[in-house]
Amino acid sequence: MRDPLNKTITTIQPSGIRKFFDVVHEMKDAISLGVGEPDFDTPWHIRDEGIYSLEKGKTHYTSNAGLKELKVEIDHYLDRELIAKIVFENKEMLAKMNGIVHPAVKEYIKKAIKREEENETNIFIVEAALLIEDKYDEICDELWYIYADEETRMERLKQNRGYSEEKCRSIFRNQLSEDEFSNHCDFEIDNSDDFEKTKEQIQQKMQRMQIDEVM
Repeated sequence: MRDPLNKTITTIQPSGIRKFFDVVHEMKDAISLGVGEPDFDTPWHIRDEGIYSLEKGKTHYTSNAGLKELKVEIDHYLDRELIAKIVFENKEMLAKMNGIVHPAVKEYIKKAIKREEENETNIFIVEAALLIEDKYDEICDELWYIYADEETRMERLKQNRGYSEEKCRSIFRNQLSEDEFSNHCDFEIDNSDDFEKTKEQIQQKMQRMQIDEVM
């Protein structure tokens, strides 16, 4: 009888992890810590949702970006104040968080830029938290630095977000210096005063770039 398997397939050795799980399976009282193996049955309300999804034909993989609706719901459970307290007092934790969040943010922005280029959009403005650290000069024509003096920034954070002075200073300590921003950016806007003066600076810049007023 002809072997139904391709010869190449028959020469492939079993993976080490497969052998490991085979051994563990034969061991008495062994606890599996494999992914997807909780030590309890899946609750019924979750199983019901799974059955409902199958009935609706939702049987395909989602985008690796995840489901927007799910991310919004998860966002409701985030304690932002606690997260800020943890990361802004610990540079290692801040670096870990930035390593998770900001690559995804930049990828999203790159896709948005490409989409607007295809639509022949005249100007596209990106607001980024890590403008220099994440090398936005590689994907943007110009970097603009919108700044305010430290006293003004602290007062705004206290009024608008309810931050304490200690929390404000912990945030400032983890930011680049004024000189670093100034040295890396093509244009600076002083946002220390009222918004009308900030708006006027932007309009003047737009006129120099020969772009119609957008504000």
